[in-house]
Amino acid sequence: SVQLFYDGGTNSTPKLATSASGVTVDGNIGVGTASASFPIHVFNDDTGTNNQVRIEQDGTGDAVLGFALTGTRAYSLGIDNSDSDKFKISTATNLHTNTLFTIDGANQRVGINNASPSHALDVSGSINSTGTISENGVTITSKATALSLVFS
Repeated sequence: SVQLFYDGGTNSTPKLATSASGVTVDGNIGVGTASASFPIHVFNDDTGTNNQVRIEQDGTGDAVLGFALTGTRAYSLGIDNSDSDKFKISTATNLHTNTLFTIDGANQRVGINNASPSHALDVSGSINSTGTISENGVTITSKATALSLVFS
């Protein structure tokens, strides 16, 4: 077991402790900063355009980041390794359950409520638009009482 302290003394409260079961931190973790303002604070002051945080998977699992409100709601986002490496957002603790949004980069497709989009934009469910929808010169507009197709 390794313990690190702010003042280096052995009688103070440990701020970072490691053991066989993991790492425990009391306070904020700063990467690139000595004054972390958040539980994990990554700071950079340069002109770089690469990742500041990277989640990488070298096995058959998913590279995933999770968000949760305990006992209420969970969201996950990441790369689904078991589904052709699609980028997904789901309402679960994994990527392949309750998929809300899918980016299929290999086929340049986006799915909303659809884990397997077959068109550039593939939506499963109703769509609402307050503007104009156009496709190759055909404009679709809607009023409260009618649907209008305009060919130009």
